[in-house]
Amino acid sequence: MVAMIVGVVALTGWRPGRTWSLLLAGLSALVIADIAYTLQSTGEALPGGNWIDPIYLIAAVCLGAAVWQPAAAAEITAPESDRRREMIVPPVFAGVMIGLFAMQYFSATSGLSTILWAATMTAVIVRLAMSDKENKLLLEQVRTDPLTGLSNRGRMQVDLEDECERASEAQPAMLYLFDLNGFKRYNDTFGHPAGDELLVRLGAALQEAAGEDGTAYRIGGDEFCLLLTCPQDRFDAAARRAAKALTASDRGVDVGASWGSAMIPGEAADPSAALQLADVRMYAQKESRRAAQGGPLELPPVASPEPSVHRR
Repeated sequence: MVAMIVGVVALTGWRPGRTWSLLLAGLSALVIADIAYTLQSTGEALPGGNWIDPIYLIAAVCLGAAVWQPAAAAEITAPESDRRREMIVPPVFAGVMIGLFAMQYFSATSGLSTILWAATMTAVIVRLAMSDKENKLLLEQVRTDPLTGLSNRGRMQVDLEDECERASEAQPAMLYLFDLNGFKRYNDTFGHPAGDELLVRLGAALQEAAGEDGTAYRIGGDEFCLLLTCPQDRFDAAARRAAKALTASDRGVDVGASWGSAMIPGEAADPSAALQLADVRMYAQKESRRAAQGGPLELPPVASPEPSVHRR
């Protein structure tokens, strides 16, 4: 139980917060009290009396206090960058067990059981490494759009939340939402398989256009997203490349994209506000293009005022 809690603390980046700290303190107190009680009851060199009872009381108080903490206080919010800490604690405890069994081997008349225990713990470590790899692969599949291979809406929401915490006025981030124009006509005319093929082509072109400046996402249907984390002076060029990448002409049907932007944190400080602002601007541009009936397309200014247009 202590190993489990220490593992969770490691996953939080060693900043566990109140809930996990109280759980760790309560379980540790239980361990200390149990060891002391065992040594005292077996006649080891520990004083008698009821001095162990307050330790059990401290453990109960800590565990009880942990239960009354808000649910959000127990969430694990560690950064994703250092994945190695996921593997730190279980091998350490397993290694300690192997060491203890090895000590038993040298003092025992028969070492067969000890060798089997050590082999079992070694197998546990190997299987743990395999499970970690499989879990990461599964997580990658869950966060990837199966059609285009781009990151999906779930990963976009995670990345956007991280950028909202990281971005500053000196180093802002930029969110672009794209909605395809003409895709419904293309899909209805040539069928869904042809529409899927077009989405795959456009998704690959968008990924190439994003390059090292940011990350491309398909967030559903014919909607795409681009989250730029490059220097601010490259925002416009990257967005123009993305808009061009989402443009195609096939069998007499033209497909293009309307877009809207939101600068983080200058125009939006949280993911919800950024998505809402970019969405409003995207549909304002879509409406203006309909009114112009296919006029020239120009990228709106990065810091343009929020239009008073509601999504339709």
